[in-house]
Amino acid sequence: MTGCPQFAGYSVTADADHNGDDIGRYSFSNGDAANRCNVDPSCVGFNSDGWMKTSVSNPVRWPGYCLYTKRATGDDIGSQAFSDPVAKCNADSTCLGFNNAGWYKYAITPNRAVPGMCLYARNNVETSKFQIEHPPDAQAWL
Repeated sequence: MTGCPQFAGYSVTADADHNGDDIGRYSFSNGDAANRCNVDPSCVGFNSDGWMKTSVSNPVRWPGYCLYTKRATGDDIGSQAFSDPVAKCNADSTCLGFNNAGWYKYAITPNRAVPGMCLYARNNVETSKFQIEHPPDAQAWL
């Protein structure tokens, strides 16, 4: 397993990457990619080759690489790569939704439009059905 350095505000997955969705490439060794990702709202992560990403969902096994995911603040329960997000959210009574980046939510409002990001909100706690939520300004990027 690859040893991945830690960066404040990011979770890391060893031996993984996300193909595509690149914003730009910056130096990884001096933390430039992390610093630039911190101030770019479209950046949700970066890899150990310095490529900043607009998506880190559906990571692939990539020996020798590290994939960093920006930790959101506020309403997040936790994050993980998932194959059945509905089942994962249904198993947690505090989960009211999830997004396509793997963050499970205990609150789904207020929300804001982020290009490429989808928020799935629990419709009805009893039936555990989900619908996609679009913030009021979502039409700007749909």
